Amino acid sequence: MTPGSLLILGSVFIEIINQIQQIRHNKVKKSIYGISFDYYIANFISTGLILLTSYSYRFSSIISQQYKNRYPVHSIIPLNSGIIVEYSVLVILYFAIIWQLYIVYPTTKNINQCFSGLHKLFLTFLFLLFCYVYKLYWYKQETIVGIDVIDSLWFIGQVLSIMKYCPQLMMNWFDDCCIGLHDNWLHLQLVSYILYLIGYWLVQGEVAWYDIPINYMGWTYLCFNCITMIILSLQQFKWYKGHRPKLELYYSAIDTPEESV
Repeated sequence: MTPGSLLILGSVFIEIINQIQQIRHNKVKKSIYGISFDYYIANFISTGLILLTSYSYRFSSIISQQYKNRYPVHSIIPLNSGIIVEYSVLVILYFAIIWQLYIVYPTTKNINQCFSGLHKLFLTFLFLLFCYVYKLYWYKQETIVGIDVIDSLWFIGQVLSIMKYCPQLMMNWFDDCCIGLHDNWLHLQLVSYILYLIGYWLVQGEVAWYDIPINYMGWTYLCFNCITMIILSLQQFKWYKGHRPKLELYYSAIDTPEESV
């Protein structure tokens, strides 16, 4: 295990700690006010897809053989087993938070907290992209084979990972404050990001490009999330510092017309 890989594993471990703290925070407050539903849905789907494709690359003999046929010189699929274990834990934690959002504390959400239409549209587009690839595979068109189907799922997982912070940015903007996520959430996210950035940079010099595990996030993820982390930091520490929530509770808004009649 190289130092770069250890830093990446440490980064994901901090993410696990962060989500455990968020579950506890929601339970203590008995509220999920201010948490973006889209943020956690994107996390759950992206992590689940990367986990699914990692298992497919690792344990499917058919996929492994197709990989060897396509890349005979570098025929071993590079994967980090530690990431697979950590992502398995993360998927469970993300699901637990989604459970809190929809089942345990739904009455505490504000009027802008939901599975948004824009996110549904974006996911539909990605799903149709996958369906097109699968259709080519099913009807044996364009030399598409099983590994291409798995690669399309990997690609969708990567895209969602790159965009995952955008919904929380929008939620903070709508409410003009940063409430909902626990007090140390952003600090832990920043530490996790920095560790991942340093770790991935080190990995570039530790192994050949074809041996970099495909269940690592790449430079596109790191660069885009650098921008979103900067914006999140500005929101919390400058723009919305000390602001109180202003959005009405969703169920209060629904009940208001009935009460006035």
